[in-house]
Amino acid sequence: MRYFLIIIIVLIVNAVAMTTVYFYISHQIDNKNRQVLQAQQEINQFSHLGQQMNSTVSSHDMLQAKEQLIEQLEKERGIEKQLLSAVSLAIPKKVWLTEWLQTEKNVVLNGYAVSNDILADFISMLSKNPVFSTVSLTSTQSKKIKNSNVYQFKLVCALKGGRDD
Repeated sequence: MRYFLIIIIVLIVNAVAMTTVYFYISHQIDNKNRQVLQAQQEINQFSHLGQQMNSTVSSHDMLQAKEQLIEQLEKERGIEKQLLSAVSLAIPKKVWLTEWLQTEKNVVLNGYAVSNDILADFISMLSKNPVFSTVSLTSTQSKKIKNSNVYQFKLVCALKGGRDD
């Protein structure tokens, strides 16, 4: 009977110890699950912040590209404005243009003048403008328009330094 009593006591102590270990491990698992849930919430929060950051960076890159495009257009508009100003200041009253072709290095002007002297004045005025390095008369032809003699011409005006300046 003594052995029987010892076995029952050992079983009870063993049951209490196993119950204590079970509750301790359960408590540890619950703590770890809470930590995992908290970490997952932080990951979700940071993921959302990362998406916002990527969106902001993308918007910033797009804004920079637009600013560069605007700067390029402003630069080109300045060149166009200078060219238009140079031609309009040089053109005499009895000269009219029919075509303006522009490349990176040249402006080609086609038009009519009422005399060769007036055309020569136009070429001289264009040559004095610092926008152009040279002004060349590539063709001229006498024509009759409504009983008036006029001179059809083609000028090639080379831009100083091309369009890169």
